[in-house]
Amino acid sequence: MKKILVIFTVVILFATVLSGCKKNIVITTGFEDGDIMKLSGESVSAGEMMVFLLGEKESYDIGLDEAFWEVKYDGKTLLEHFKEDIKEEFISINILAEFARSKNISLSDEESERISDATEVYIENFGEDNLSKYGITKGDVKSFMEKRILAQNVYIELMEDYDVEISDEEARVMYAGYIYLDASENKANEVAAEILQKVKEGGDMEQVAEKYNYATFKEGYLSRENFTEESRKIIFELMDGQVSEVISENGRLYIIKCINDYDEIMTNSNKSVLIDKKKAEEFNKEYNPFEKDINIEYNTKLWEELDIPKFEDIKNINIDNILEKLAD
Repeated sequence: MKKILVIFTVVILFATVLSGCKKNIVITTGFEDGDIMKLSGESVSAGEMMVFLLGEKESYDIGLDEAFWEVKYDGKTLLEHFKEDIKEEFISINILAEFARSKNISLSDEESERISDATEVYIENFGEDNLSKYGITKGDVKSFMEKRILAQNVYIELMEDYDVEISDEEARVMYAGYIYLDASENKANEVAAEILQKVKEGGDMEQVAEKYNYATFKEGYLSRENFTEESRKIIFELMDGQVSEVISENGRLYIIKCINDYDEIMTNSNKSVLIDKKKAEEFNKEYNPFEKDINIEYNTKLWEELDIPKFEDIKNINIDNILEKLAD
């Protein structure tokens, strides 16, 4: 369960940010009392939204005060920005849960039991008065927890099914020293050529760079994802101690000296990142068409009327934290 809870932010990232599809949201007023939206005709209660919203807000409220939420950015208060972000995540969780059902992914007996226990803990922590105040029922709490876990499970289970391979060479990370300068500077090409000559003659890169106003020296790890195909062919042919010719990349001129052409630890780490990225791309190939076909009717009037406290001493109602503690 801990692994599931940690990975959920990745689910949201790849299922919404990397998704090329826009959700088909329809603004309408044809709702039953208390419905915040309909997902392909299925009603979703405002109580479920409040379970998610208040629980997420608790994480921000720790150590803050009411004034924080009144700070304005881009014409809106931070509370308004937070509310809009929560809306998008809430919609995504509901769609992902539907996607899980379409893949015949269901809750295990252990998960169902944990949700029942977590629901009781939530109600005890929140209190009956607050439940009534914010229009939340026991059914809302249980229903949203189920969707949350289904949304997590569909991502994890499908990711495990994808057979993706990345070679050591594709993932290879080198450690290098490099000097770069803005290609738009006066006589940048001449200066870069002069710097290159001094480095090839054995000059210390850092000391050489210090003699030029707009040249900067750095040391660090380089991987293929950092560069265009043309630059990769030059950089990743370098062996230990070799210096590249002047490379033009994204408005900069680079001179690179290879220190270690294969860092095993960083290469293995990068390989894991690239595998996850490719698996996420495979996930989205399945998820995006499903998301595109989902029809969402959203109750904007009710959404605008939701009572969201700017600051209130409500604690221990974040469902991820509750579920994680019960998994210990």
